[in-house]
Amino acid sequence: MRDCAAETPSVLKRCMWGVGKALVVFFATAALLLTALLGVALIPRAAIAHHLLESAEYLCQDEMFFQVVDGVAGSKIDRYADAILLGIAWQYDAQDPLRSVMASSYYHEPTGHENSGLRETVANNLPANQEYSRYWHGSIALVRPLLTLLPIQGIYWLNAAVMLLLAGALLVRLWRRRAWVPLVGSMVALVGTSFWFVPLSLEYTWTPLVMLVQLHVVLSKRSLRSMEGRALFFLLSGMVTSYLDFLTTELLTLLVPLALMLWQDQDEGKEPPTVGRTAIMAASWFCGYAGMWALKWILAQFVLGSDFQGTVGQHISMRSGSLRASTKSEQLCEALVRNVSCLFPLEYGTGATMAAVAVVVCVVVFAVTHRRRRMRARMIACYGIIGLIPFVRFLVLNNHAFIHYFFTYRVLAATLFVVVLMLGELTDEELFHVPSLGTNRSRGSSGT
Repeated sequence: MRDCAAETPSVLKRCMWGVGKALVVFFATAALLLTALLGVALIPRAAIAHHLLESAEYLCQDEMFFQVVDGVAGSKIDRYADAILLGIAWQYDAQDPLRSVMASSYYHEPTGHENSGLRETVANNLPANQEYSRYWHGSIALVRPLLTLLPIQGIYWLNAAVMLLLAGALLVRLWRRRAWVPLVGSMVALVGTSFWFVPLSLEYTWTPLVMLVQLHVVLSKRSLRSMEGRALFFLLSGMVTSYLDFLTTELLTLLVPLALMLWQDQDEGKEPPTVGRTAIMAASWFCGYAGMWALKWILAQFVLGSDFQGTVGQHISMRSGSLRASTKSEQLCEALVRNVSCLFPLEYGTGATMAAVAVVVCVVVFAVTHRRRRMRARMIACYGIIGLIPFVRFLVLNNHAFIHYFFTYRVLAATLFVVVLMLGELTDEELFHVPSLGTNRSRGSSGT
């Protein structure tokens, strides 16, 4: 038998080495991402002025918030945040790039019409009067160079093309590998969250883009065989999400890749997932996400000389608190209802809703009547936990989910995805006849 006392220092040494490596990766990546913002801040305003003014004119053609399909909240487009993002991109200063990146200032129109305010600030070179320093606004590292070539409507089309290419390639890869369960799950998740509206707002775009890239990496799995590689993968994913996202559907970059990774492991006949290993991957994502955000606050306070504690506390309270203190429980319930009701096709009439319910009932009945002889309870439990996390997010940030339900609902793509994976776990695997991903063994070799 092994000497446990002798084994303990070895385990501790490996853990310390892993933590040290993660810290090196974290700070090296943060430096690279910050350098990207500083680099695009050096682009002269004159180089983006023409396309930025054209963008402002385009944004002024519509309301700041409008529905593509009347009466369908899930089709609501947010051009308010896009106008602010372009305003920040305009105010980046090549003479003082670090301060301008940390401050993330823009000209705030007193009436709140940020689209017309953007047009005025570009046309008349109005100075910034509002800071938005709590976010990285890392998407400017992509948007500002693109503005030298395209107005915002061109960027919308470019994003749509990239997202369509990534989503299409993902479905083709799953089809070619005969991975029917995640293939159906991906389609249900994309359709259920009205994926086709996402490219119409820059604010909505970044987390789905990151998620699609992650799913391709998971399927490639060249560097994700070891636990260390997976931890670093999710650490980087959390960092990039914090860098790009505007607090929209941040959990997509954790939950969907994690669920696909668990499914793929099981499909390849690997050891069933444990709570410990799954928790390490989730914790790595949260460390990257929260650490990157905290780093922005620390740097901003150091560079700007401002006290962020009160500001941060105020915004956390505003997003998690109730609009009306006397109706806290009502708001919690309504935040959940608002988000779920945006799922396609629930807003498209009684007939569409009844058809969707009928399909769900038929699928569940089929899964139950053709269920496996031996259930993999651990897998079902893991999927169930992943599927419930978006609802926890709605409850914790209930004020944010209550107000911005028309885009926060898309985090339910993770729930839809794992619901399909759960149904696949319940159903007799012989019905799928799916060979193991990347191997020549049948699914019957996965331990059932």
